[in-house]
Amino acid sequence: MRTTPFDQRPSGLRLVGELPWGSHFCVFHAEQPELLEVLVPFIKAGLECNELCSWEVSAPLTVQEAATALTEAVPELERYLALGQMEILSPNKSVTRPASVENALERRIDQAILAAFDGLRLVRHAGGGPKKRPLAAGLEAISRLNIVACFLYPRAELGAA
Repeated sequence: MRTTPFDQRPSGLRLVGELPWGSHFCVFHAEQPELLEVLVPFIKAGLECNELCSWEVSAPLTVQEAATALTEAVPELERYLALGQMEILSPNKSVTRPASVENALERRIDQAILAAFDGLRLVRHAGGGPKKRPLAAGLEAISRLNIVACFLYPRAELGAA
């Protein structure tokens, strides 16, 4: 039984509450514990709400550390992985060409819906540095699709306090 309206998605974060489809927010981080404190409950909420979850993992986390933290919070993680509802990626497996970001998101949400998921929950790195992420191209697509996204920014790269 669904207790949340379909167009409102639990964020998994007490201070954030529910988010409508098409939402994205940013997490400015310095260390691994900060990331895990936000991302594990965010992903857990997506899995519990029948969303296809995709987590791009890079420093200061490793794929193994993310999987371990997620397994502690979501004991049935192996089942979600086997069903294709959860993917943990390294950044080099993510789309980075600006012209293809919107198309890639549209293809990914189509795949999620065809697989009987309600939508797509993304965690992506958006920091600067030598390989800047072309997120602006994808924000318009996110805003009109069944997607909830979290973009990560390393504070050290931005000079943010």
